Amino acid sequence: MNRRELPPIEDLLTLEAAARLQSFTRAAEERGVTQGAISRQIRSLEDRLGVALFSRIKRRVVLTEAGSAYAAAVRRTLEDLSEAGYRAK
Repeated sequence: MNRRELPPIEDLLTLEAAARLQSFTRAAEERGVTQGAISRQIRSLEDRLGVALFSRIKRRVVLTEAGSAYAAAVRRTLEDLSEAGYRAK
């Protein structure tokens, strides 16, 4: 995979927050953006991957099975990057 195939880091950070909080609104508050921005970033990520990460049920969002697996992988990767930065100091 080359860098052009990687999703933007902002989209991955948004996914991590939305998955952890189970809310686009709360993720928006945490990330300091609008709920609409969160929704657009998640939709962009879903389009890039070709899979729904969240089910949208009325005014709620619920991770799909694929979304749960991908969010867990993203979370581990972000933690690994954080740890690598700590060790590099």
